Amino acid sequence: MGILSGLSAFGLKNLQDKSIYEEEEKQPEKKQEEEPKKPKILTEADMVYDKTFECPVCGTHFKSKVLKTGKTRLVGTDIDLRNRYDVIDPYKYEVLMCTKCGYAAMPKYFSKVTSSQRKAIMDQISRVITFSVPEGEVYDYEEAISRYTLALACSMVKKDKDSTKGFICLNGAWTVRGYREYLTANGEAEKAQELYQDELEFLGEAYKGFLEARSKEDYPICGMDRYTIDYLVAVLAYYAKDYETAAKIVAGLLNSNMQNDNLKERSRELKDLILTTLKEKKEK
Repeated sequence: MGILSGLSAFGLKNLQDKSIYEEEEKQPEKKQEEEPKKPKILTEADMVYDKTFECPVCGTHFKSKVLKTGKTRLVGTDIDLRNRYDVIDPYKYEVLMCTKCGYAAMPKYFSKVTSSQRKAIMDQISRVITFSVPEGEVYDYEEAISRYTLALACSMVKKDKDSTKGFICLNGAWTVRGYREYLTANGEAEKAQELYQDELEFLGEAYKGFLEARSKEDYPICGMDRYTIDYLVAVLAYYAKDYETAAKIVAGLLNSNMQNDNLKERSRELKDLILTTLKEKKEK
């Protein structure tokens, strides 16, 4: 019956079935708030993908790693117009290479092959080349630099324009510089310094190519207008220690009607650099 059964005598029958000790009403459990998702930190592998191309020399369909659009963030520009990006060095992916015949070129020139050039590539490159197909999610710097070297060889065999060969050398120099920066950041400064001569060699050949193109080819050259080419040649002349040519071209730029304020400012900075270098050289 229970000790509260007597409550009915008091007309409190409604309470006789109650619990003597009131239990706390259980509150519905609050759902634990989910922490806001942290944005994924992109790696180099996240920023490239395999794209299929058709080789204009042998007709083979092959895959090459290319950069995904909109994934890079510009963080600065070097004196010779090399752009620097966070996370990835896009210049590592600027050479396409057929994995069957070995034909290699930068994307803007890859499909431009005449029948005589095709024959020359097959005879002088494809018949004798030996190479391994790169594996892994990304290209390392050594693979990237070797692709530029092969692209330059193919360009020589094709007898391309001076500007085309110069453009390959310029991008090759930028890739070597990226490798040097990578090594320095990872505590291999000595090895990075050893590569400096390779960078200068690429820059020197780029200078030769663009200097010739400047006097013989129509503009735009490699997508650049006359003022940009003049500035680039002046920078490359400076790297080649041809200070007289560099100073002469810069003076012409600063006296021109160039409307590009950024390029004009860069030309002023290059002029100051040339004068400082010449002063230091004279004092030695």
